[in-house]
Amino acid sequence: FPLFVGQKWTREYQYRGYSGRQTVFRRRTARQGVVGLEQITTPAGTFRALKIESEPIGVGEGGEGLILLYHYSPETKSIVKFRMRRFGEKGNEMGQTELELVKFGTAP
Repeated sequence: FPLFVGQKWTREYQYRGYSGRQTVFRRRTARQGVVGLEQITTPAGTFRALKIESEPIGVGEGGEGLILLYHYSPETKSIVKFRMRRFGEKGNEMGQTELELVKFGTAP
């Protein structure tokens, strides 16, 4: 913070994967950046949000990891929409998860 369109950085994280039936932990490095400003509509309303993409170095080259897409709203000071795509050891897509803000307001 502060975030702005065009900002880029890398981060290291630990990823829990699977090798056969065994859980394994691997360290990865991801390239991240703020790639735009968009209007995002969720069940909680429409918000201006910074679009942040995160892609691990190695995915697409047979690497296991996650590709993440965040929409961060300065108005709510939170992620209003999130998408995660998981990739296996051979670079094959293993599934995805999507989350959206469903309610926004002041606490009673």
